[in-house]
Amino acid sequence: MAFPLCLRAQYADDEIVVMPRTLRSYERAKNAVIARQLDRLKLPSVVDPDYGHIADPLIQRMNGKLSRTAGFSETAKRDKFINRLLPNSVIGREQRDWIRDHYAELGEELEDQLSDLEARLEVHYPLDQPNPDQLLASILKDTEEVVVNVLNVRKSQARVVAEGQVAQWLMDCPLDFP
Repeated sequence: MAFPLCLRAQYADDEIVVMPRTLRSYERAKNAVIARQLDRLKLPSVVDPDYGHIADPLIQRMNGKLSRTAGFSETAKRDKFINRLLPNSVIGREQRDWIRDHYAELGEELEDQLSDLEARLEVHYPLDQPNPDQLLASILKDTEEVVVNVLNVRKSQARVVAEGQVAQWLMDCPLDFP
């Protein structure tokens, strides 16, 4: 059996063959790596729901928590932020479900990372950021970073998923302000 450009070692078995490789041998692998950097995950778009007139205890809880921050102490600013967070909560959940259904490993990694952040909300973040405004800014930033690091999505899509998760934490109590 003849091999092109191969070397046979005299001291080795005839079945052992050394074949030199060049970068051309790995063209498909190189192209796959480049494509991964060029192609961004495209999440499906979702129509924004309107939460303007819902009187729900979870929304009231979020409203009460955000009222303790200086940045959202004014009702108009707080309402605007809540109306931004609530649709992102629904859209972010839909996008996370879509990721889980289409990219199971990415979905699992994202959920693990978000669970880790949630576990740190009760102790780590309040100690690190005792000011409510700094705490909220820090958790929003860190949650968005997790989404960007796990998924290869645009910043705007990562922000939606991150803000949706923070909205859930505000409603479900892991995130609170002194």
